[in-house]
Amino acid sequence: MTQQNNSKLQVSTWTRFNTLVKALSKDFKGDWKLISVWEESKIQVCQGHPLMAEMANELVIRKRGEYTLSDRLKNYPLPHNLVILDCPATLGMLNVNALAASTHILVPVQLEMKAISGSAELVRKIRIKYLIPI
Repeated sequence: MTQQNNSKLQVSTWTRFNTLVKALSKDFKGDWKLISVWEESKIQVCQGHPLMAEMANELVIRKRGEYTLSDRLKNYPLPHNLVILDCPATLGMLNVNALAASTHILVPVQLEMKAISGSAELVRKIRIKYLIPI
């Protein structure tokens, strides 16, 4: 769920309607706009868009806003065995959506005290929010 667009994946039809912004919008009907990463590849991405920041603000006031992505994936499942949600290191509304839709979490960390303590805080917040026993 990145807000940036990877230039290697850029296509001529790159608009907010072909990105994750559409999937998080109120009028989404299950038409996931996935783009193959390589030719003849089963690996696909749903691109981000600069309007993701505005969408995050909308999700804050929407009923069940923090579960929008989870609801979309349950109501309109993707045909993949694995879905990776790549998020920046924050706990904004988009990341909360990713956490709510996740079954597993992988947090890469640098071996530096600040990064380790920040990751520990993230894990603590996740445990509190989702009542995961320590």
